[in-house]
Amino acid sequence: MHSPQIKISLRSIVLCAVLMLPGVYMSGQVISSSKDSTALVLTLQECITIASGENVNVKNANLDYLSARMLKKEAFTHYFPSVSMMAGGFHALNPLLKLGTSDILGTSDMAMNLNYYIETVAPMLGIKPYYEALGNAYMTFVNLTQPVFAGGRIVNSNKLASLGVEAASLNESIAKRDVVTDIEKKYLLVVSLEEKMKVVESGIALTDSLYKDAFSARASGLMTQSELESVSLARHDLKAKRIKLKGGIMLARMDLCNAMGLKSSEALNLSLSDRFDTCLSPEQYYQDPAALVYSMEEARLLGLAVEQKQLEKKLAMGEALPQLAVGAAYGYGKFIGSTQRQNGLVYATLKIPLTDWSVAGVKMKSIEYQLQKADNQREYLSSMLELQLRQLWVEVESAWEELQLNNEKVEHSRHLLEISSKNLSVGMETMSSYMQKQVDLNTALCDRVDASIAYRNAVAAFVARSGVNNK
Repeated sequence: MHSPQIKISLRSIVLCAVLMLPGVYMSGQVISSSKDSTALVLTLQECITIASGENVNVKNANLDYLSARMLKKEAFTHYFPSVSMMAGGFHALNPLLKLGTSDILGTSDMAMNLNYYIETVAPMLGIKPYYEALGNAYMTFVNLTQPVFAGGRIVNSNKLASLGVEAASLNESIAKRDVVTDIEKKYLLVVSLEEKMKVVESGIALTDSLYKDAFSARASGLMTQSELESVSLARHDLKAKRIKLKGGIMLARMDLCNAMGLKSSEALNLSLSDRFDTCLSPEQYYQDPAALVYSMEEARLLGLAVEQKQLEKKLAMGEALPQLAVGAAYGYGKFIGSTQRQNGLVYATLKIPLTDWSVAGVKMKSIEYQLQKADNQREYLSSMLELQLRQLWVEVESAWEELQLNNEKVEHSRHLLEISSKNLSVGMETMSSYMQKQVDLNTALCDRVDASIAYRNAVAAFVARSGVNNK
């Protein structure tokens, strides 16, 4: 005859092997495993540091910042004189200037007699009876121009360039902040999958041992074939989970490497050393969302958008204002005859637009509408930023409360397991009931780990958006 007690006990152990978490979660210790000598062991902070220097979004944001600085330098050069050099020349088929006596004195009798005399005598003397020039000429000169007043456009252009540098710097900070949040999430995902792999490995080791015992029990007639097959089925289920987890871990590591700016092949040697067993309370991170909004990068960018439209309005107005410049030029050339001459001059120019006021007025009115729109967006989006911070904080508090409930559930399950153990030792409880208490405890431990990771992700999101430092 088969022993009913043994059947119940073995069935319970099989259920335990499939469902419960091993002691690694209860003790909070990390099971060491052999690593290749070339393994890349990284902490969370090291991953963040690598990503801050290698992530493509951070690199591109930095390039935008460097580009904005160059544009600011370009705008600053408009304060200084502009120097240019020009050279030119020509050769005409016929001289451009040809003057005779009649061209100067007209067609009076005296002029006609003088013209006749010159035309008669000039060939005898070997000269032409008329004057011609500008058959060819050349010139070259250097010009220097210094703007004195350009309607405020130079000053406002430099201010606009400074806003561009500040906006690029803020965008770079946002890119780095987003990388920190992204890296932490991906890091936690890998850690979570690795911990699940430890659970499966422990379960496989336990079911392997149980299968040997069950096989011996079946050979002794203490277990039915169906009970033996159930143990075998549990082993196959766990091995299938191990295969899926192995692929998932590799993909998660590759995703983490890609986010850090490393080659995907580095995932083969990547090992993460941080494990997250403790969590600080929400009070360590809280600050008033209404006060935090104005220190956020997004809020400052909204303010810069308003300032940009204000400067664009001033630039449009500057196009209708007088413009004053002074300059100097020096050069040499040949225009008339064969004499080369050098000369220099200083000059001043004053440009007073007369018909540009209507165009500038229309343009300024258009920019004014855009300015009102930017101001409306600043007010609306600032309120949305505050709402977002409050939502993130609600998620932090909710995740913390859920974590505390799971802590209570773990303590309660432990207490029930202790009572069940005592009852089992005196024969007041079956092995099946005792093993169910063990399953309940380890399920509670699993839920607490999930709650802990959810809380850390919620805190990371709030910290990243608010700029609050970890304490």
